Amino acid sequence: MSDFQFIQSTLDQLIIDEFAAQDNHTLNAREIHAYLGQLMYGRRTKMDPLWNSIIVGGVKDGDRY
Repeated sequence: MSDFQFIQSTLDQLIIDEFAAQDNHTLNAREIHAYLGQLMYGRRTKMDPLWNSIIVGGVKDGDRY
């Protein structure tokens, strides 16, 4: 449960930072997937893995991610 809470708080902070940039850019599913992949890879290489399986999906302008 604590790994899920860590991922959730990290994503919340990412969204806040993206909003604070005020560049009219929002994160889509592909970008969130790439971010989570890098986050989980980084934790695995530090021998402190996140023990979660994550599925990210979304639709934008008719394209599925």
